[in-house]
Parts: sequence; structure tokens; C-alpha cells
Amino acid sequence: MHSTIRVEDFSSEMMAELAIISDSFFGDNYFHHHIYPLYLQQASSQLKIALVAPNLVAGFAFGFSVSKAQLSSLINLAALPPLPLSENIGILNTVVIRKEFQHQHIAKLLASNILQEFQSQHIRSCFAVGWKNNSIIEADKLNQAIHFQIIGEQPDYWYHDSLQQKFNCSVCGKTCHCSAIIYYRALS
Repeated sequence: MHSTIRVEDFSSEMMAELAIISDSFFGDNYFHHHIYPLYLQQASSQLKIALVAPNLVAGFAFGFSVSKAQLSSLINLAALPPLPLSENIGILNTVVIRKEFQHQHIAKLLASNILQEFQSQHIRSCFAVGWKNNSIIEADKLNQAIHFQIIGEQPDYWYHDSLQQKFNCSVCGKTCHCSAIIYYRALS
């Protein structure tokens, strides 16, 4: 593990690097057509960057909060068990680490940083979405390591976004038919 890992807030100078990391993992245009527009739309957005010495971007994490009313536009709550929900809900949306820096606890560091930001905003309910491509659930080990529990699966989770926002899934090709595994965690 690199001894000098820094977590910083997003700055626009890092955008090109984040797009490369994101596109290599999720598919072409995912960062520019999905993550960055959400970051701009959500006043409570948290986009954290992990830097290793000297200033190499190792990965990033993205989260934001929504109201109870807004949550149903992101997650099909009717398909999930009843959950205690706070007025504002955190969404740990994306954690991506460059291949050469994976398995060094950087993802956990970034995700924990986002969760701390949520707690400082008095958010008590949090969801995470795991990308299920074929039978592999990306970020499952991470989500479980930071105490999220699987509460459901939603097929074709990114289908409409991939059509509207014109990003190409790295597994499905043009339009995404991957499922999302929905995780939940109460924050103290």
C-alpha cells in the first residue's frame, strides 16, 4: 500500500483523469454523461479523489443526498423491504479505483470519507448501488466491509440512463441491461 494517500475534494483539473478511470471501468462517456451531470445537479454532492504521491489519481468516490421524495426516482422502493428512512438519504453512487491501485484499501478509504460527510450533514439512512454484470457484483466486498447489507436487486437499472445520457456499457455494449444490487445502511 502506498504510504502517502491523500483524499481531496474534486477539482476541475482532475476531470480528464477521472473520465479515463471511469470509462475504462464502466464504458465510454459514463463520467461525462452520468457522474459529472449528477455532481453538478446535486447541491450536496461529494466527489472525493484519492491521490498517491506525487499527484497521481488512484481513484474516486461519488455520493450525494436526496430527500425521501427524490429517492423513488433513483431506486424502486416498492420492490424493497420496508426501511427506516431519514428525511435526507445518502447515496454512495460510485467508487472506482485504477487497476494498479486496487486491493490496497483505497476504495474503503474513499467510501468511508463520503459516509463521514453524510454523517456531518445529519444523514441517517444511506443506500449504495452495486453493479451486477453477468454474475459478478462489483463493489460487493467494499459495501459489506463498510457495513452495508444487500436488500434487493433491480434489473436494467441503468437502461434508461444509458439511452438518455448516451453512455455505452462496458459489458452490454451501447445500452446497459445490467442489474443493480441495492444496499442499505443506517448511519449513526
